[in-house]
Amino acid sequence: SAVLPAVTAYLGEQRKFVELQYTLMEEQRAAFAKARMNSIYIAGTVMLTMLVGMVVGGVFLVRSIVRPLNEAGQAAQRIGDGDLTTHVDTSRQDEIGEMLRAVATMRDSLRNVVSKVRESTDSIQVASSEVAQGNTDLSQRTEQAASSLQQTASALEELTGTVRQTADSARTASQLAA
Repeated sequence: SAVLPAVTAYLGEQRKFVELQYTLMEEQRAAFAKARMNSIYIAGTVMLTMLVGMVVGGVFLVRSIVRPLNEAGQAAQRIGDGDLTTHVDTSRQDEIGEMLRAVATMRDSLRNVVSKVRESTDSIQVASSEVAQGNTDLSQRTEQAASSLQQTASALEELTGTVRQTADSARTASQLAA
């Protein structure tokens, strides 16, 4: 019976050891859960930071594309409205810069066409003035010629009247003499 107290003491120590193992296991489980939650928080924070970064980057990217496109559209609209003095920024070295350079080239070409049309219009105006002056001169000469023709016709009528009168007189004289 000396063994029974020793076995009881041994089993008591075994129970304490098992309880210690459960306590250590629970502490370790709590530490792992805490570490896992910390990992989840860190991963969530990193993902949220990346998401915010992507949104901010996307906004800046969209602005860097949309703003120059809007400026190009406004410049094209002003050129379309006839303002050929519109400034177009051609300093960009990307696709939008190429488009802006094309808009500037279009503006310059339109400016040249308008200049040539104005020169042609001026030439046409000068020619029209000369034609109008020529028409006025021709009209005056035509009126003078018509006046001269009327005077000539009048003189011919008088001459015809005189010739008739002379012919009548000659007939009368011829009849008297006969």
